[in-house]
Amino acid sequence: MNEVPVETWTRIFALVCSDGGRMGCALSETCRYFRDAVLPVQTYSVALLGRTKMVAFHGLLKARPPESCRVQHLFLSQGTEKEKVSQDVLEGVLRYVGPTLRTLTTLLPQDFLTRASILCNPLPRLEELTLHGSFLDLPVAKDGATMQESFPSLKYLHFLSACNTVLLFIPRAPRLSHLRLSGIHGISSALSSCLMHALDDSVPLPAEGIPELSSLERIIIVPDVRVIRIAQSQHQVRQDEMRQLKTRDKLNKLILVESSHHEQLDWPPSHDSKQAERRYWVERMQGGAGCWALAEKLPTGGVWAKVPHRPDLLF
Repeated sequence: MNEVPVETWTRIFALVCSDGGRMGCALSETCRYFRDAVLPVQTYSVALLGRTKMVAFHGLLKARPPESCRVQHLFLSQGTEKEKVSQDVLEGVLRYVGPTLRTLTTLLPQDFLTRASILCNPLPRLEELTLHGSFLDLPVAKDGATMQESFPSLKYLHFLSACNTVLLFIPRAPRLSHLRLSGIHGISSALSSCLMHALDDSVPLPAEGIPELSSLERIIIVPDVRVIRIAQSQHQVRQDEMRQLKTRDKLNKLILVESSHHEQLDWPPSHDSKQAERRYWVERMQGGAGCWALAEKLPTGGVWAKVPHRPDLLF
């Protein structure tokens, strides 16, 4: 074992530390030689479930030198703990991992500052982002915080639940190619206009400040099935909205998904939905399609694409 250079072991360990942190921790406890070899890549991927683990990881980031904490993939969830994560801890974690972070999935509660934290921390290498949207107003940054003008590397954006706050991210992502809106109740007029222009550039943008989406290659929309059961009138309105979008889709960029999944989509997310999102996160960092597999597998005929029963399609 000692005949193999430590740099070689580090490169090998970098290939296996893509499970959310378990393998990195296990290797560090094997022997001192492996602990030294895995240290630079131990935090390559990190899954933090609950306040306790986030506080502990924040302390680890503060204690270690930056070169041994190059987090590229981060998954955040409330876990089973009832106590919310401190905003200072969350912002501290994002501040430390921001320079190297490539994928981020957060299932934390729909808190304005959570999204403002993402918007106000430099994430120059972030390629993929999954988060919950807001049903209410747009997030407001803390005093003195400045929202980032751009996510220069962001290509994949996935919003869960309400999606109107996606308009805060779109103009800051000049390379955005894939947009997925999952479990949504409806689409605001501003977002609808933005999407229509992306599907058909002959449709004028209705107002100054509405961002263009000319870089988009694929748009996936998955509705919240509760609207169908609870309010037929709302369902009809949404059907009309989607039909208008589909009519404008001249380049087949749009996939509208109607699932037969009938579980409630309440907050907080169910155990199954958390597991699905974590599985997608792992698949993506390992080179798989994750939730974007729909972009290749679904038919484009009709207003809705009929999807067989798959509990992992709605979150």
